[in-house]
Amino acid sequence: MSPPPDDLALMTGFVKLLGDRGRLAIIGLLAARPRTLDELAEDLATASRATLTRNLKLLEDAEWISSDGNGTYRLRPDALTTLRAAMARVEILSGAMSDSDAPATTAPAPRQNPQPMLAAYFDDQGRLRRMPAQRRQKELVLRHVGEQLFTMGRSYDEKEVNELLEPLYKDVDAIREDLVEVGVMERRNGRYWISLRK
Repeated sequence: MSPPPDDLALMTGFVKLLGDRGRLAIIGLLAARPRTLDELAEDLATASRATLTRNLKLLEDAEWISSDGNGTYRLRPDALTTLRAAMARVEILSGAMSDSDAPATTAPAPRQNPQPMLAAYFDDQGRLRRMPAQRRQKELVLRHVGEQLFTMGRSYDEKEVNELLEPLYKDVDAIREDLVEVGVMERRNGRYWISLRK
């Protein structure tokens, strides 16, 4: 099994783009709050104005940041959601890799318990083929999905949950409700968060 080419291209582009300290610093500053060009120039005093402008253009062209007509730059949350979903699909695919697909090694590598079972339920693109019928297997699949897609300590609205689940499974409403029902996620007042309770 190999990760989907689109997901790999997205992550490769992200790594290349943020391989530059200046661009990484811009992302870090904009993650805290939107900033004007002057504020960024002040916060990044070591960068020349020309370098800063060039880096902002690269980030904007790559759709990681946006600017309004008044020269205020902000991080695009949809870009981070897209990257997170791609990383999660690749991680799920790695976790679902079967023994026959694993590279040969001289000594057997330690293996997490549910991985062989997970391989039966995920396709070679990392998508969930079907939901297991048996309760225990269903809980293991849902726990794995929850651990890979969602961040402990962060809450999500339903739209965000759906956006993360949509590339993974065709019936988004069903898997979202299953995540709550088995206790992988909790929901209150339209907000969801990971709980992974036993």
